[in-house]
Amino acid sequence: MRDGRSSRGRFSPRDWSGVFFFGLAAGILLSLSPLSAQNTMEITTTSTTPGSTATVLVLLTHDTNVQGFQTAMTWDNTILTLDIIDVTGMNILALLLPSGIEFYTTTANPALSPGVGWGAAAAIFDFSPPFSGQLLPPGNQQSLVFYRFFTVANPLLIGSSTAVTLQNNLGSPPLFNVITVGGSSVLPTLLPGAINFVDLPALKRGDANGDGSVNIADAINLIQYLFNNGPTPGCLEAADVNDDGLNDVSDAVFLIQFQFLDGSPPPAPYPTCGTDPNGASGSQCSNSGSC
Repeated sequence: MRDGRSSRGRFSPRDWSGVFFFGLAAGILLSLSPLSAQNTMEITTTSTTPGSTATVLVLLTHDTNVQGFQTAMTWDNTILTLDIIDVTGMNILALLLPSGIEFYTTTANPALSPGVGWGAAAAIFDFSPPFSGQLLPPGNQQSLVFYRFFTVANPLLIGSSTAVTLQNNLGSPPLFNVITVGGSSVLPTLLPGAINFVDLPALKRGDANGDGSVNIADAINLIQYLFNNGPTPGCLEAADVNDDGLNDVSDAVFLIQFQFLDGSPPPAPYPTCGTDPNGASGSQCSNSGSC
């Protein structure tokens, strides 16, 4: 997988490394197909504490095979600063096995206009020889890419929200949110998301042992806790890997399936730290480890 980020994977004030591809995409958009009610691109809503990071996912629901996608998002840059746009942990990677995404690039302008930050990502699934026709099959709320932000450390934000929005026809060249179907660009219905500011500790779902990573060690930690009188996880909500409100063997099974059997990734907050969208982290997290 190739990408257009800086070598450190973070955005400098102007990172236009992917602009050559987006110029190509702009040409395709001269003949956009009509939108379909069955094709929806949406941003998840998440919660965080002021001064912490916040991660939102772009989800795609579609009724036909897709060859690639492009997303373009705006946010309030007086509250949010873009950290990274990435596909790590997104479930389209499992759906596109064995090749994964063959071309991926990003671009961003943290000050597109006063108060407005903007970023975009694009992917082509079958970009390199032997051109086997790799396609993303139809599905509901498939996670494409995540945008992670730093938030302003202002306690007055608690109880408020800031919008994150998929916007068409912004940037230079102007970019659109599209999926590629049969060589043509299709405009999906766009649904916004939000970042809610709460007074709750941050966590990373699946990080049962609190070391900052989600891997087999967390499944072992859970099994030790459940069956061998092992130490209680410092954040039981993080150890609730499948987010069903319980800490039991199904969490270890879920984690193993994700790690080794192409199972679904843990629900939010994952793959980065955040607060539980359902507000459960307050009573379940005495120690959220590395978050």
